[in-house]
Amino acid sequence: LEPYIEFEASTTTSDGSATLAIVGPLTSPKVDVTSDPERPSEEALAMLVFGNEHAALSPLKLAQLAASLAVLSGGGGGKTSGKIRNTLGVDNIDLTQDENGDAQVGAGAYVADNVYTDISVNTKGETELNINLDVSDKLTVKGSVDSTGSSGVGLFYEKDY
Repeated sequence: LEPYIEFEASTTTSDGSATLAIVGPLTSPKVDVTSDPERPSEEALAMLVFGNEHAALSPLKLAQLAASLAVLSGGGGGKTSGKIRNTLGVDNIDLTQDENGDAQVGAGAYVADNVYTDISVNTKGETELNINLDVSDKLTVKGSVDSTGSSGVGLFYEKDY
């Protein structure tokens, strides 16, 4: 018995529509990005992630999206992002959107065995710094501060069932 996945996400903008489909066995799903009107898959993915702002993306950002799509499709090994992580000395690099839909880039690293910190910056130049301290396997203290003056501290208990 092998699990099978059928996932589809789509968006419609003033420039058309874009769809990301992930279909197939969980061990080797097929990733397909399409758009109407038809455009290269990295542009369709940019449209899906960034909406109407996809046209303002630099060729470098489009190349990064193409590399991400290749990794998702099984056509790439993520060697470029691995080299970037190694060069910067971080454990994780993310290109995402914040809660307002602005593009955001983040980087995070373990600064000790039980301490993880990450920083993110969005296209408006707003930054956020987070720190997670694993007190035990089930208990984590999380803190954050951002450039708008907001800060927070939380205690999180996690249990696997």
